[in-house]
Amino acid sequence: MRKSLFFLLTTVLLSCAPEGKQYTLEAEISPGPEAWQVKGSSNLPDQSQILVTLLDPKFEGNYSKNVVVQEFGMIKDQAFSLKLKPLKPISAGSYQVRLSFSPNAYDWSGGKVTAEVGAKGENLHGKYVFVEDGVNKLVNTLKVEYKGK
Repeated sequence: MRKSLFFLLTTVLLSCAPEGKQYTLEAEISPGPEAWQVKGSSNLPDQSQILVTLLDPKFEGNYSKNVVVQEFGMIKDQAFSLKLKPLKPISAGSYQVRLSFSPNAYDWSGGKVTAEVGAKGENLHGKYVFVEDGVNKLVNTLKVEYKGK
């Protein structure tokens, strides 16, 4: 009886545990009139590419106006840093900065990133996992209030 109860409890606890490594994707944004500094952290493997996109939510649904600027950053020692430099001045208001990782991006690591996360992101787990066209991606969208110059 004790063995079967122990087995049952172990099975229940394991089925409730989160699957695999929980991946993170976070950043602090410092908006400025010339550029927005983005300093982030992630436990993705070194040389993972992060696409950072500055979005104007007023134009959601209109890609050409919604995307203000985007830039790639690369993970090294669980960190990345980049500057978003819009081509024209940005007015004060609410914006979004989207951080995203896709296993479909070019793998600069010679296959190490793909080996860890899976070709379709099947090993990606955590609160930022988003599934699109059968591929698991890591996406975190942050809201930023820009006060202007």
